[in-house]
Amino acid sequence: MAPGPLVNRGYTCGIVVALVFFASFTGLVLVLSLFLQGPLGLSPQGAGYASPPWPPVRPSMTKRRATGPSVTRRFGL
Repeated sequence: MAPGPLVNRGYTCGIVVALVFFASFTGLVLVLSLFLQGPLGLSPQGAGYASPPWPPVRPSMTKRRATGPSVTRRFGL
């Protein structure tokens, strides 16, 4: 693979941030599910009902996506 896109600092930082975000979010969901089923003794279905609904997270993600370009210009990433 040619190092073309990876030379751009903003592109590389964006990939790293996305990787950390999605890895931590996936880990959070997994750990929460295991915690609800293990120590609290819920069934898999009960753990699913007890988990917070994830779609309300989307508006905050959309807001940050809309403000991203101005933050990038300010800090020069």
